[in-house]
This record gives sequence, C-alpha cells and structure tokens, in this order.
Amino acid sequence: HRPAVASIALGGNHSAAITEGGVLWTWGYGGSLWHGAGGCGQGRRGEVSRPEMVMPFVSQGIEVSQVACGDLHTLVLDRQGRVHSTGQ
Repeated sequence: HRPAVASIALGGNHSAAITEGGVLWTWGYGGSLWHGAGGCGQGRRGEVSRPEMVMPFVSQGIEVSQVACGDLHTLVLDRQGRVHSTGQ
C-alpha cells in the first residue's frame, strides 16, 4: 500500500511531499559540507535520488500539515502548530 499524496512543495534544489497521516517525504539535492547541508532533512548531505520518509519526524511522532521548500532549506508546520526547519 502506498499512501496517497496530500500536498507537494518544490524548491530550487529539492522537493517534498506530505502523504496521508502527515508523513513528510523529501528528495533532491540535500546540500554539501560547504553549501546548504541538510536541506532535505534526512540527516545527511548529498543527493536523495528518490522520495524518502524524513525519519526524524516519523520517529518523534510528528505529523506534518504543511511544507515549503527553499533553495537549500525546508520549512514544516506540524499539526500542533509548531514550525520546524532543516538546512540553511
């Protein structure tokens, strides 16, 4: 079973999707040691070649309601009204 996509966001170097249940997925360029490290929120630099769940949110039980992608960062609004950011 693949969860349905509720919304997507496109940035300059990466993209994000929220699936049913508030799970955040990201893919694209995650930055480098010198430029934009961590933009995808995966806890690592470099390319994320296909959509991957952002496990820090999943492991903490954070359900995402909105997402916006910049060139090298991601902003997330969770269902509790808190704002989270990744990257630079």
